[in-house]
Amino acid sequence: MEIQSKSGRMGQEPIIKLLFRLSAPAIVGMIIQAMYNIWGLLVLQR
Repeated sequence: MEIQSKSGRMGQEPIIKLLFRLSAPAIVGMIIQAMYNIWGLLVLQR
């Protein structure tokens, strides 16, 4: 029942809210990866 109620939201909630909810984990992951790459560059410059 839980899965059906979650999938039912796809057609009912505003598209902006759904896009933010679905893209937030990817955005956080990209920010963490970018910070890791910047930190690596700073360490290698020493």
